Amino acid sequence: STVRNRNWIKMEAFKNKSVDDTGAGDAFVVGIVDGFVNNKNIDECLRMGVASGSSVVSFMGAKDGLLRSEEMKKKIVKKLKITEETL
Repeated sequence: STVRNRNWIKMEAFKNKSVDDTGAGDAFVVGIVDGFVNNKNIDECLRMGVASGSSVVSFMGAKDGLLRSEEMKKKIVKKLKITEETL
């Protein structure tokens, strides 16, 4: 989740089985930063963060599930539900 125009933005997670939560938060941040660096809008950045975090928890350890560029493009095609709440 993040903030846009004084609204708290929440995005649902990708559905997958969690094996190990190690590195999920770090991977989430990596996805968001990757989106910002590549001039993606906030929804795409958030989707990239969620995709990266959800991929990492599908594997043991913090690195095996990290998405490469092509893998990220395939994963973020799926639209996720976004909700906004006023702060």
